Amino acid sequence: MREKMTSTPPSSPAAAPYSSALRETVEAVVIALMLAFVFRTFAAENFVIPTGSMAPTLMGDHKDLVCPQCGCPYQVSASRRPGGEVDHGICPNCRYQADLSSKNPLGKNYKTYSGDRILVGKFLYQLQDPERWDLVVFHFPGDAKVNYIKRVVGLPGETIWLKDGDLYVRKPGANEFTIVRKPPRKLLAMLQLVYDNDCQSAALNRAGWPSRWQPEPNPLGDGWQLADENRALTTSGQSRRDAWIRYHHYRPTYEQWRQVLDGLPIGQPEATHIDDFTAYNSGEEMDRQPPDIRDLAVACSLEVQSDAGEAVFDLIKDGRHFKCHIDLASGRAVLSIDGVPDFHPVAETRIHGRGTYEVMFSNVDRQLLFWIDRQVVPFDADTTYPEFHTQGARLPDLSPVGIGARGAALTARHVRVLRDIYYRPDGMTAAGPFTFPLAADQFFMLGDNSDCSKDGRKWSDDPAYPGASYRLEYFVRRDLLIGKAIFIYWPHSWDQVTLFGVEIPFPFFPNFRRMGFSR
Repeated sequence: MREKMTSTPPSSPAAAPYSSALRETVEAVVIALMLAFVFRTFAAENFVIPTGSMAPTLMGDHKDLVCPQCGCPYQVSASRRPGGEVDHGICPNCRYQADLSSKNPLGKNYKTYSGDRILVGKFLYQLQDPERWDLVVFHFPGDAKVNYIKRVVGLPGETIWLKDGDLYVRKPGANEFTIVRKPPRKLLAMLQLVYDNDCQSAALNRAGWPSRWQPEPNPLGDGWQLADENRALTTSGQSRRDAWIRYHHYRPTYEQWRQVLDGLPIGQPEATHIDDFTAYNSGEEMDRQPPDIRDLAVACSLEVQSDAGEAVFDLIKDGRHFKCHIDLASGRAVLSIDGVPDFHPVAETRIHGRGTYEVMFSNVDRQLLFWIDRQVVPFDADTTYPEFHTQGARLPDLSPVGIGARGAALTARHVRVLRDIYYRPDGMTAAGPFTFPLAADQFFMLGDNSDCSKDGRKWSDDPAYPGASYRLEYFVRRDLLIGKAIFIYWPHSWDQVTLFGVEIPFPFFPNFRRMGFSR
């Protein structure tokens, strides 16, 4: 059978293919734009963090610094000054005040970097309700054109109470408030640095400034010693009694730093309490009395040079010792609290004899947690404890962290003392308590940077927010929620990289360290 033939009008041989290709290209672009619009509207959208209300979890416009005295890296907000101008920054580790002005003695140009770029999942809250501690982007109640990002701390129907820096909640139908505890994954992300023993100031050491880690006197000798220019804590394990080394918060003041740099005698510094100082805000003028921080953690790389013996971590809160005892032969860990004889949760760990283990012990939100290699160790009993009522005013714990050894040779390196976030009831004063009742479809939001966060604690204080024709409430309605922050996909890039001590120009080099899922 002969196929039917059809004729085509005469034309240029390339005309039909060109027309078809053009049409396909236009269709592809239109479909891509439609998919992008649908994706942006319903699935995910990127946002740039403009301010530091969520620092250090999320960075707004800021300056990335390295302390010239101790080498500790830190950031300072640049979002609250015109043009990002910041006069100074204070190191969280050694408290040295660096001159960041254009006339600084080092002649450096301290660049202002833009905030983190994050991916926000917009469909998640169509499938499920927000969970406590989620990072949420929402329309500001006073101006729906402005987007905010905060952490959800209060859920519909609850009443929130901020007390002593902690978060309490009264559930619907309940009569009593109970403390709210951060999940371990959130706690790891929210802890803030107090002191990193790796970052030593040569100027302070030369001036005779005391090490913050001090061995306790041991009349039988063979206690702890400082090594590697004070960066390592070590004990031979030969002592016939418990050997301890303890952290003292010897924090240099601005005047003491001037004496050190001018070669003047500094005398004997006095230890102070650990407060809620945040280096990110150090370029701001903060007129308030810092509170005593009692929720702490200690982390280190623990080198075990014995097959037996015991290592002990001790955190003191309101004069009471909270300890984690580790039998180095069996790996058995036991928690204890002074004055509570029936509190002794037990866990089996992978610490068995000689080796190096990354460990952390925390006492936060009235709960003891022990980590090995960033994984929480499960205990056989509840590790939370009730509130202990102290008599009279609380005294600062001036040596609140300790590492002990019994018959074990140990070396602790990369030792860090960390603190929990302290939620100020109204953002500027430790006075309180403050309560925030929530109705159906209402959420209470707080920023991680409790000193400088315009969040639910402050909205109701000002009746004249731009765009608001009414006095703002302290909550966020469900219909104002945009989505959940999922991923930091582009922190500010670097302009150079350092190889073998040499700085090499490398524009837009990715800041891999800060990339990752938002917590």
